[in-house]
Amino acid sequence: MTNIHMGDGIDSNFYVDLEYADFVQTQMKTVTERGRAAVKQAIEKANRRDQLKLIDEMIVEEFGQKVLSRRYSMKEAAEMVGVSTETIRNAEKDGRLPEPEYRADTKSKQRLGYTIDQVNYMRDVFGTRPVKPEGMNAIVIGILNQKGGSTKSTTVVHMSHYLAIKGYRVLVVDLDAQGTTSFSYGKLPNIQVEYWETVAPYLLREDDDDEDGTSYSTLDYAIQNTHWGNVDIIPCAKDYLEVDMNMAKNWSSERPVDMIMQLRKGLLQVGVNYDFIIIDGAPSLSVNTMNTVSACDTVFTPVPAQMFDLASTVEFSDLIDKLIETYKSHRIPVFENQRIVGYKDMPFMPNLPSFYHFITRYSKSDYSKAMETRIRQIFTTEVTKVLKNEIYRSDEIGKSSNQVKSVYEINPGADTNNRGKLKSDIEMLDNAFEEMLDIVVDEHWK
Repeated sequence: MTNIHMGDGIDSNFYVDLEYADFVQTQMKTVTERGRAAVKQAIEKANRRDQLKLIDEMIVEEFGQKVLSRRYSMKEAAEMVGVSTETIRNAEKDGRLPEPEYRADTKSKQRLGYTIDQVNYMRDVFGTRPVKPEGMNAIVIGILNQKGGSTKSTTVVHMSHYLAIKGYRVLVVDLDAQGTTSFSYGKLPNIQVEYWETVAPYLLREDDDDEDGTSYSTLDYAIQNTHWGNVDIIPCAKDYLEVDMNMAKNWSSERPVDMIMQLRKGLLQVGVNYDFIIIDGAPSLSVNTMNTVSACDTVFTPVPAQMFDLASTVEFSDLIDKLIETYKSHRIPVFENQRIVGYKDMPFMPNLPSFYHFITRYSKSDYSKAMETRIRQIFTTEVTKVLKNEIYRSDEIGKSSNQVKSVYEINPGADTNNRGKLKSDIEMLDNAFEEMLDIVVDEHWK
């Protein structure tokens, strides 16, 4: 969160002052006005329908338990851990590390390679595993846009894998009832995941104890393990759509600020066990949207280099503007002798994250480059920035999605016939996620 001076007694983990909220709102209005003007001009000039084609995000279902089969060579593992191959060999000999596994399908003795869990164990042994600074909260990152096909869920999955490979502990929170991210982790909405396993009971403050003894007073009940040892998930289900309607019913009967900050409160509580929390949200202007946006420390919004996608992302900026206006319009009660005697304006605002945009579905075409220029002109303001690294349209990412995998889960040579393209795509994603990682660490841990 941006460092804002708050008055005594106001927790800056949850609130920002009115001056900063006004500033953010003004900048979002600027983005919206610029974007709508650019979209209107482009539509008036557009003659080719293929430039305005909407590409829907592909959802692939996979039944059964997912297994992470990716293995890393001795050289790769040593680079990831930050030690020499000789150091690993010596530790395997003296018992600090388990003996290596060997392939069963070869006559010669060949190492099988290391799983990411084994690599992280090495990091723990050698003291090279990264962790958040002592006393700091887990950083809550939102990948948010208000339309499908923007690579939102794909980004959440790949970014969580990138951070896991770095050694960080990650919690993925799926708030999109479509459930693409849950699918990717082998959690099938309404088949393997029910309403009571989502964040909904916590947000709606269901009865504290279920008949089976489950408590909904914190988000611990909703956290599930995944096939990645250092990635957990709070999955979503289609019934999660009920949250918007039910939270709206409670809006007038509760203190609005407390309701808006409910999700952030819950995530910071469970965040003691993680370094990063990544939210896959499905925004619309609702109380649930307020929870999602204000739960985040930083929001990264994917902007595909296509005009229709740009237009939709501009409207997301307008949504943030309207969200802040909604915060301003609600007043808090004044009590005397435990009775409400009047109302007054809120002296502070619920948490507002920092905002960044990044270009996706990029290519080397003149059209794509022209769209990049538009995107950077529209979304560069004093409070919104566009990342330097673009994410290119990629067949390898598409192929891995068809297998319900990320490119980080693909075994080079075994799962692809184009190792060079796989390597270049991973380097492209690494560059984009490294830029994001540097931003959030600088903002929130330094």
